[in-house]
Amino acid sequence: MARRAARIGKRTALRLWGRVPRSRVRHAVEWSYTPKFLVDGVGVVFDDRARVLLVHHTYKQPFPWGLPGGGMDYGETIEQTVARELLEEAGAVVRVEECVRVTTDPERRLIKVYHRCAHQHQDFRPSAEIDAMGFFEPHALPADTDPSVADLLSTLHGPPLADRMPELE
Repeated sequence: MARRAARIGKRTALRLWGRVPRSRVRHAVEWSYTPKFLVDGVGVVFDDRARVLLVHHTYKQPFPWGLPGGGMDYGETIEQTVARELLEEAGAVVRVEECVRVTTDPERRLIKVYHRCAHQHQDFRPSAEIDAMGFFEPHALPADTDPSVADLLSTLHGPPLADRMPELE
């Protein structure tokens, strides 16, 4: 009986909410009740010898080696974020290709979107954030590489993601 009353109450509340005109007040209420996440774009770049591009972060311990990437700026697409971050962190000009993984970190309220990228050319300059970069064999990563990199790379050997997806009927 209590569940039925709760369903009826919720249904009534939703009907009333649907009648509230679009306004700043409605937007503020919706904003306050929905989860907020930061979005990172991450590039997975292979050279012509199938080695993966890693950058050495000056501030990430105990695993400073990782994939280049960072936060999405307002108004950017995720592909623009990936391309910008690769240029900023590794001096790499790339063609952003398929999305290969999306992860969430609820504790940090972070969504990471990983894209495979085609390497075009490079002009790396060390910075306060990134002091080194290199291309590494996927089976011979530096010992202090973020463990999530090896996990991701193990899923990328084989056909492209679209070819591994089941057919929808």
